[in-house]
Amino acid sequence: MSERRFILNRKCFAALRAMGKDRWEYLYCSPKGVIATDTTSLIRVTLPKYPVDVNPIEAVVFSRKVVEERANTLTENKVSSIEMPAGEEAKSGKYSAPNLEAGIVSADKQMASITINAKSLINLLEAACEVTEHSRSLVKLRFCGNSLRIDSHRLEGEQEFTGILMGVSYSGNMIPGDPKNNTNAQPTETIDERKLSLPETSGRKFR
Repeated sequence: MSERRFILNRKCFAALRAMGKDRWEYLYCSPKGVIATDTTSLIRVTLPKYPVDVNPIEAVVFSRKVVEERANTLTENKVSSIEMPAGEEAKSGKYSAPNLEAGIVSADKQMASITINAKSLINLLEAACEVTEHSRSLVKLRFCGNSLRIDSHRLEGEQEFTGILMGVSYSGNMIPGDPKNNTNAQPTETIDERKLSLPETSGRKFR
């Protein structure tokens, strides 16, 4: 294995949110980025920009313990990045990692898309989790033109949750993942957050 070590920053450790348990309790790290999965969700974060000869060429895996220790050290020392240990080979030893890159859906299979404010989406999903009593917090996402509708699971006669999130009009090309033949992206970014269109009700108006 290469003597070079991977250098990860704070953004790389965001992949921990998808880390599974048992045999999936590891972080996969390759020149393409870091990947974690629990078999139902997957996160890949590309590596930060460093000189070509800094990061190793071979893919390795790190256990949850090692990754969490490094993440805590990075936070406690208030540094921007941290060097990882040697790691274990991804294809031998304790971990035999599959081709995790295959879990990333090709952009060519895209059927619909909408650009939204991620923090607003998190707020709505957290609210949905508070209302639904399903053990798996089931919700259905519906693309409705320029908006996203969220409905959560409920038992017959129980309270319902419905959330609406307006999309963001975005014309830049800084969000990756579009099909290769997409010609709508512009080299410069313009962002316009759409608002709900709410018609006035009849009757007395309050000011």
